[in-house]
This record gives sequence, C-alpha cells and structure tokens, in this order.
Amino acid sequence: MAQSSDTVADIDPIQLRDRLRATLARYLATAVPISPTRAPLLARAVRDKIAEDDALVKGPFVENLPDFEKGGSLVQFVESGVFDSRWRLLESTAPSVFSRALHRHQDTALRRTTDHRNVIVATGTGSGKTECFLYPIIDRLLRDGDLDTPGVRAILVYPLNALANDQLYFRIAPLLLRQLGDPGITFGRFTGQVRSSATREQEQDRLIHNDALMRVLDLEEGDSVPESWRLSRSEMLKRPPHILITNYAMLEHLLLLPRNAPLFNGSRLRFLVLDEIHTYAGAQAIEVAFLIRKLKRRLGLEQGTIQAIGTSATLDPTRRTDLARFASDLFGEPFDSEDLITGRRQPHTLLGQTPNKSVDPAAWITVGEIVAGLRAQEAPSIRALERRLPYARRNAVPPVRGGADRAYPQPTLGADDGGAPGSSRSRARLEGVYGDCAIRVSLG
Repeated sequence: MAQSSDTVADIDPIQLRDRLRATLARYLATAVPISPTRAPLLARAVRDKIAEDDALVKGPFVENLPDFEKGGSLVQFVESGVFDSRWRLLESTAPSVFSRALHRHQDTALRRTTDHRNVIVATGTGSGKTECFLYPIIDRLLRDGDLDTPGVRAILVYPLNALANDQLYFRIAPLLLRQLGDPGITFGRFTGQVRSSATREQEQDRLIHNDALMRVLDLEEGDSVPESWRLSRSEMLKRPPHILITNYAMLEHLLLLPRNAPLFNGSRLRFLVLDEIHTYAGAQAIEVAFLIRKLKRRLGLEQGTIQAIGTSATLDPTRRTDLARFASDLFGEPFDSEDLITGRRQPHTLLGQTPNKSVDPAAWITVGEIVAGLRAQEAPSIRALERRLPYARRNAVPPVRGGADRAYPQPTLGADDGGAPGSSRSRARLEGVYGDCAIRVSLG
C-alpha cells in the first residue's frame, strides 16, 4: 500500500481504508500465527474478529471544518499597490484565486511580511499558511527584478520530504509556472530524493509520470518542464535558484561539503522559512538554531538582513510572549508578541443557506456505480442500474446525453474529452440530470 513519497497521487479514502485493513490483517496473521490444526476454535475466532469491519480500521469520516474570518483579496492588494501589478495575470489564469477573499490571518501576514516584519503563522491545518509566506516572497522577487541573475534569495526548510514535495508540486510550481505565467523566478528542490548523479532529463522523466502534477501544470504528454524549475543538483550548482527548497539535514550538508559551495554563490538571501516550526524542540531546536547562525555567518548576513517566517498548526496562541522568545532564539532575529498571527474560525457562510437543489441517495448510488465503471474503463449496464434503482428511474428526467429514453447518462470515453482512446491522457466524462439537478463527473 505504500507509495513513493516522490509521487503524489489522488487518494480514494475508501480504497485506502480497505488496503490498510488488508495489510494489517496480513501482518497480524503473520506476526501471531495460530495453527488451525492445533487450535481451530481460537484460529477461527481470531480470523472472524479481524474480518469485522471496524476491528482494525474505522472510517473514513467526513469532518465539517469551520471557515475563517475574511480579509481583503489579491485584487485589492494589487489595486492598492501592496502587490506588484504582475499579479493581475491571475485574473485570467486563476480568477477564483485572484478575486476571492483571503482569510484574515492571511491578510495580516501578507501586510506584515511586505512591511519587512518577522512573523509566526500559528493557524490550523488547511488554513492557508503556505500563502502567508509564498505570496510575499514571490512579490518581493518580482519587485526586486534582476531575475536573469542566479542566486538564492529565499530558503524554505521543511521537516519532511513529503511536505516539501507536496508544497513544490501543488503550490509553488503551479503558482509560478502556470498562474503567473513563468515570470522568470527560478526554484529547485535540493533534498536526498534528487540524486546527486541524476541529469535533468532523468528527473523530468520521473515527474512526467505523475499525472496529478501534469494536470495542475497544464502540461500534455510530450511537453517539457519549464527551465525555471531546476530539476537536477548540477543545474542548481551551476545556476542557483532564487527559491531553494530543502530540509534542515540537507542544509547542514550544503554548508559542510565543499562540492556544494557553488549553490551559495551570488546569494542575496532575504527570506528564511521554517515550516512546522513546532517540530524544532529540545536538542533539535538547538541544532537548528546553530545551523541558522552558521548559514548567516557563511553568507555574511547581519541580524535584521533576512526576514524570518515560521509556521505551525499546533502552537498554543495564548503563550504569545513565550513563542516570540522561542522564535527569537531559534532564528537569531527579533520577534515580539505581535508577530504571532493566529486565525479565528467562524461557521461557513454556505452552512447558513438553504440549498435550492438536492440529489436523492439513489441518484448518488447510481453515479457511484457509473464512476466505478469508468475507473475500470468499461461503462456499466444502464438498464441494469435502472432495474436496481427503480426509485431514481421514476424521478429522473431525460439525461443531457444518451437519449430521452434512458434514465441515466451514458458515459463517454477518450478522444472527445481531450485524449486518444486508451492513452494515459484519456478522460472519461458523464453528464446527466436527476430531478432538477445537473450532475457531471469527469475522470482523467
């Protein structure tokens, strides 16, 4: 069930639960073997217990998370001159991102960081902490210009390679390469997952098989990853990226080994970000604090030269003074209690609205059956579904596709949805109308 941490894929929670349950069952059967010959009753009892649905793995569960208080939008940041005008490109490439209201803690963090303040963003999981440092860093690089000149200007340090990969693939690369139209800001990941001997072509071959990544970058089969993404170590050592993504262990190696010295040639470091700052506790915090001081000494940076930014979902916001002292000791930069940015939750606005459309459970079951057929690249029998779900048949109006005599939509596969039939880029789509609700499902 394990997947490479260098490959990020969509996860089906039901399938994940089933695989996890089967894996745990096999492990238990191997770790504690019970002979069915010597102890048949005990062996049967153990098998029956393990086979129970909730014996080993519960869920998955759907959780309703409250929203956060709202602030301004990127539109307002650009119009007021806080952000560079080149962010306007998002109006065509990512209009919903450009126009939607930011969370108030994002708004506060963006204004503090663009005002050259050090900050700690201590908000919950899924609260958009990445934007709190990524947007100001990119805006500063756009304003500074001279993007043809290589040299590290921001270092993003993650405690785990899996976090670094997720941020790189689905936040940093899409924003720079697709939404901002590749403005010339270079970036690269220098971790143990990028082999020292690998060429750009080899690293690119690994990435193009990640369908989810190719979709968010809007790349088709045969396209190349833009040169702004430094894929290999040799590229980064020859022309250091503006944004360096790494972990603290690798940063230690970069400062220690002479062969990595070219990475810091021409550096104009302005930002240092520690993601999941709560992980740096005890002896590890002391180690990282010395590492940061070694980095600044190596680059000849005095206190106040860089902006220090930390993020965490698990810090106690009531201990503002203690956290400010902790961040000051860790980064060797000044923090005060006002530099701790927290978020306040509120009920989501949509929860207060009465839905004007609904889909009955039988219709959702039908959609699930059709999606399962599409995943297997074979359409299920529409008539069989009609027989199984007579209630949905009686309440369904003629579908958008497939003919007025059918109660369920006919799926279409392949070329008409953007790919040759049978290719890895083929997509499957179905459309239908149930009651007064239109349903569309696309897989690709």
